[in-house]
Amino acid sequence: MSSRRFKTVILVMLLAANLCLLAALAPLYWQKAHQPDELEGALLRLMEQQQIRFEPAALPAEQTLYSLELTYSAEAEFDAVNRLLPEARADVSSPYQTHWTARNGTCTAAISGAFTAQLTRPLAEEPTALLEQMGFESAAVRQDDGRLTVWQKVFGVQVLSPLVLTLEDGGVTALEGCFLFYTGMPTRVSEEAACSAADALVAFLAEKDSLGWVGETIHSLEQGYLPAESAAVLRLHPVWRIRTDTAVYEVDGLTRSVYLVE
Repeated sequence: MSSRRFKTVILVMLLAANLCLLAALAPLYWQKAHQPDELEGALLRLMEQQQIRFEPAALPAEQTLYSLELTYSAEAEFDAVNRLLPEARADVSSPYQTHWTARNGTCTAAISGAFTAQLTRPLAEEPTALLEQMGFESAAVRQDDGRLTVWQKVFGVQVLSPLVLTLEDGGVTALEGCFLFYTGMPTRVSEEAACSAADALVAFLAEKDSLGWVGETIHSLEQGYLPAESAAVLRLHPVWRIRTDTAVYEVDGLTRSVYLVE
């Protein structure tokens, strides 16, 4: 057999092998392409059984989240507070929170993220620009009469506990809520990743009867972090927030426990 004919035979065999491989993979690709549609269909059927209206468009783009622990940064806190209250002095009598005083107001910042500030006169600065200068990266902003509600972004993920700014005469007079001061990369605390949006919805429906009247329509789902309640650590826990026409609920991303928020 000539070398040219031998090469031709080899190429034909490789082509046949590739065609067989494509034939074997085609069902998998088809299944993967149709999985979102099948998932949406299953969720819609489940919602109909539970007599709750739900639009598949409410399913958000998901991220793989774990429980995280962050390294608290006293330097970041100092820079932020002194941007808000120049020449503020710190009372560090507590290992978990610091009380700051200055001529134009007071402020308390905790390792856990709890943050409050009261100003004696409005700061004549654009509120979101002020927050940016304080090192606060905004994930979402909502403005109502007399106040601005802002959610912080940490490593590309929204923190679902907001920071609320009170506004008077166009300036900031008070801040209260969550402001995380951290440095470096996080440490992953949980081995297991948070559940998916579909899992969170199923967990919510499973607890529907024990939660009481949950409403007739699910309007939105949000994925994000909540700070730990412990004052000694800066830890973030993954959750899903479900907003219905009557209330707001949270599903723990790891335990799938469901809680009424508001």
